[in-house]
Parts: sequence; C-alpha cells; structure tokens
Amino acid sequence: MEKTTHNFSIQHANLNDINSIRNLALEIWPKTYAETYSPQQVIYMLNKWFSEASLQRQMTIGHQYHIINAGNQSIGFASYSEVAPSVYKLHKIYILPAYQGLGAGKFTMDKIIAELTAKKAAALTLNVNQYNPAKAFYEQLGFTVAKTEFSEVGNGYFINDFVMELKLSQQAPIPQSQSILRSL
Repeated sequence: MEKTTHNFSIQHANLNDINSIRNLALEIWPKTYAETYSPQQVIYMLNKWFSEASLQRQMTIGHQYHIINAGNQSIGFASYSEVAPSVYKLHKIYILPAYQGLGAGKFTMDKIIAELTAKKAAALTLNVNQYNPAKAFYEQLGFTVAKTEFSEVGNGYFINDFVMELKLSQQAPIPQSQSILRSL
C-alpha cells in the first residue's frame, strides 16, 4: 500500500462491538507475532484474551475499548483502564499490518493520551514484548522503560515484556506508592 493520507477516526466500543474486535484480533495477531511466539502460543493467547467471554469480562470490569477506522473500514482497536488512582494502563493497541506506518497508531495514541489528560491522569503504562519493534514507536511518543517483566500466561507459555511508562501531567504527579518506577 502506498503511503497516503487516511481519514482516521476513533470510536468508543461497547459490548455490541465484540465480534468486530475479535475479528480484527484474529487477523492482526498471527501476523504480528509470527516471529515472536509459536503458532500454538498465538492461538492460546488469542483464545485467552480475545474470546467473546474474555472481551465481555474486560469491558465489564472497566477496560475502555476503541475501534480505529480509516474511512468506513475498521483497521484496529485499542483498550485501556485505570489500574491505580490517576494511573492508566494501555492494554492493547493493534492496527492491521497494511495500515501500520501510516499514522493510525500515532493518531490513536494521541487521542487516548488526550482523553487521559482531560481526566487529569498522571501516567500511562503499557507492556510491550522485548522483541516487538513497536518499542521504538512508544519511545518516540515519550515512553520510557521502567522495568522488565517475565510472566507465565498459562498452559506453560511465557512472555518477556518491557513495562513502559509515560508521565502525562506535571500538575498531577504520580503518587509515590503508585509509580512503577519505584519498583525498580
């Protein structure tokens, strides 16, 4: 796809959008993680995190989902939630490979950061696989690595992540007890 200007938009998702989010995940994940995880691990994690029941539970407990569009086509999704007072975590941001590098990710992050800044959030954290080239994208946005994390996701599968943090507000400092930087 040649690099062109796209009419990106973002919409808040709800329970009626679960099938759209799941279908996007089923298309994006195998391509995104083909070099990082075994096909079996990708299938396991897709079923764990993107089943209809899992997505419904995530939305019910406060994960704010967004669908990213280019014109009338859904091209990705993102989700975040508040994990501590004034500290939010970006749980997911996935864009169809054909739209990566065209500004959809930056557009989405700018919108989410603006939403959180309006809520007077102090920080936005995220996990990114240590081998994921998206780490450089997050660094360009101002995120810094706070720590590394090695965790089991179940069924004997593990992930190696960087935990990254972006300070959002000088006016609303991160409470000492809440900063992931304190855990280093």
